[in-house]
Amino acid sequence: MAWIWALFLAALLLVFLLCCFSFDLRKLWAEWRAVHAPRRLKVFLQTTPGYDGLLKNFVCHSVSVDGEVRGSIKAEEPLLKEDGSMEESAVALLLDSLTGFSLWTSGHIGYVTAELSFQMRGHAPQSGEEMFVKAWVKDPPKMPQDRRLRKFAVLAFELSRSATGEEHALIASGEQLQVSIATLRQRLSWALQLLCPPYFEYVWQAGMNTLGSYAKYSQPFEEIRSLKELAALKVSGAGGYEGQLKIRQLNVNGVGHGAATASMLCLAASEAHAEQPVLEAKFFYLSPAPMQTQLLLEAKPNKNPNQFQVFMRLKKGSPPLIRGTVTLAPPPARGAGAAIPMVPMRSEESGSNERTEQDSSQDSSLFSDHAEPGDSSGPSDSGRHAFAPLPDEVDEEPYTDDEDTDEDH
Repeated sequence: MAWIWALFLAALLLVFLLCCFSFDLRKLWAEWRAVHAPRRLKVFLQTTPGYDGLLKNFVCHSVSVDGEVRGSIKAEEPLLKEDGSMEESAVALLLDSLTGFSLWTSGHIGYVTAELSFQMRGHAPQSGEEMFVKAWVKDPPKMPQDRRLRKFAVLAFELSRSATGEEHALIASGEQLQVSIATLRQRLSWALQLLCPPYFEYVWQAGMNTLGSYAKYSQPFEEIRSLKELAALKVSGAGGYEGQLKIRQLNVNGVGHGAATASMLCLAASEAHAEQPVLEAKFFYLSPAPMQTQLLLEAKPNKNPNQFQVFMRLKKGSPPLIRGTVTLAPPPARGAGAAIPMVPMRSEESGSNERTEQDSSQDSSLFSDHAEPGDSSGPSDSGRHAFAPLPDEVDEEPYTDDEDTDEDH
């Protein structure tokens, strides 16, 4: 009798594996996931002790079966500057959090941010002004032509003053490149969740309970008045600025949230240039930023006017954890309140805003699988193998300080 049960269980396992690798399980219960997505997003934002929780007042209006998220949020603390306008780096928070949820809702897990960029298209909203958000999966996950590389996805985002997203009402736009670090065990568990909605709900609820258990260690949302106050940057004796990541600035894996570190680098560049507004920013994530560790943030003038190369390191001379460029508005003419120039909208006809498969493959070539990725299912696993060298578009002058020549790089 035992052998019959063994054969039965083996047959079930075989059918499950065939379903996992032969069918697109994402489409099976896609409508059910989309219907419940606004509720899940609301619970997540109000539960998480991390950086995403700063969007707890976000109202999700709808989620489509392919993961497109639409919603609104008011320009209010902690997203504001001292003058009552929205902090530009809050765009990174909205982008990273909501595009990540869009990808998860569309049926994909185990992805981490590799690149993040945003551009200001209009003047920053003022206190109390309502903003409308659209986040979607621009290029669904796919394998690059070189099969040794990791699967990647391109996500897109728009922030507007209009619910219908007219171009003249656009405030900001951005994109995010995410790469997969999911292990085989995670993929099989996710396949089972996609097959069985009750199990999906059970696993999700367990995850929310785990996040909620950490809330007592995080700074309450009501006590955070601004992103600048949360970053708490200090001038460093080694040049640049210093800061530490608190629990409120982490992601669900227990390392620095991509938007939190982007905000710190934007603030560092702005502080170094008379607090001028950020017009455009692009970041490359090379290694996870640890919590409660002193971090060095540098902003070096670039060849282009008002543009800075920015770096986040553990200490002077060490390899960067994050690097990129931040473009600031030029100072207004003396005695004149000059308007802040905004980044022009790219023309669809020019094709400059489109990523071809070849371009995406080149991007993904940054993330080769030289090592088996770690399990990113919990706070102790941070996706540390998901990051790789930066492209050549940002040139950094090497340090020549004598005190750094003996460092182990």
